[in-house]
Amino acid sequence: MGSIKEKNEIAKRGLSLASELDKLSKKYHVKSDIHEMLAWEADILRAKSRNLVEDCGVKENLRLSAFPINSDSNADKELSDISVKVKKFHDDYRIIKDSHY
Repeated sequence: MGSIKEKNEIAKRGLSLASELDKLSKKYHVKSDIHEMLAWEADILRAKSRNLVEDCGVKENLRLSAFPINSDSNADKELSDISVKVKKFHDDYRIIKDSHY
């Protein structure tokens, strides 16, 4: 894994997820922890997506995701669904970066 096409596909998915997170964050009060977490994760996805395409690096404060992967049945379904997608993006990103392409 690691071709330019694969990097571009993962980057495109990351940008799409960032938009989904931005949209979802608007459902929560601007001062709430969940709003802050969603907005922060969107920034992380954008930075990592840009890095895949431009190989520009990711700022230290945007390297680690703190996004919860919550499988609790009581969790918000939309939040739970997007958590799975975000985890998949981070896994794919790590595979690409670890392959040194």
